[in-house]
Amino acid sequence: MAALVRAFPADNLHVMDLPYRFSSWAFDDPRNVALWVDEAGQLAAWAVLQTPFWALDYAYRPDAGPDVHPQILAWADARARAALDTDYGRPIWFVNVFTGQAERRRDLEQAGFASQAEVGEDSWSKVLLRRLGDAGVPAAPALPPGYSLRPLAGEVECLGLGRAILSEAVRRLASLVAAHVDVETDSYRNAAFELYEAVGFRVIQDVLVYRKDYGAALG
Repeated sequence: MAALVRAFPADNLHVMDLPYRFSSWAFDDPRNVALWVDEAGQLAAWAVLQTPFWALDYAYRPDAGPDVHPQILAWADARARAALDTDYGRPIWFVNVFTGQAERRRDLEQAGFASQAEVGEDSWSKVLLRRLGDAGVPAAPALPPGYSLRPLAGEVECLGLGRAILSEAVRRLASLVAAHVDVETDSYRNAAFELYEAVGFRVIQDVLVYRKDYGAALG
């Protein structure tokens, strides 16, 4: 599943964080996961109803055919309804999609999902930012007097020096000749924007959040 996403990173928001997302307890019930294989037995698409995140994660090969995305959404709809009154159910499910993925957005709207980009006070959208590897190795972060930077000593510690940690992480990745580093954040988080842009990240994609509601009235 992860290999399929890595083969087509430009089509998917979640790439490097898939090991984390695949460790969610939604996988405890196999009914929350679906796979589509081609005639040769190769994986063509997969989908997961991610209960902890209230999100539908999925990916498919570009050559999987025009029907695979509607099939994914139809499966998710059936599973969401079946799981509604269980520990895996949610009254709302969300899907992330890039603004340029017009066909995906059309399929989502036809399946009953609605963009949350312009719904008033509770509007929600995201951005994907990237720092190119050829931007150079940033200088070592300046720390307040009395502080030093070292690995976290387990769960007993919680560092509040976000910018210093991020700068050091980017510095180490750049020193290892990383081609680029991607991060995602909600579009309204100004503090996060300022933090990421301060160390060289720039927005490369706008990410729309689509929502579909499930409740008692839907049966």
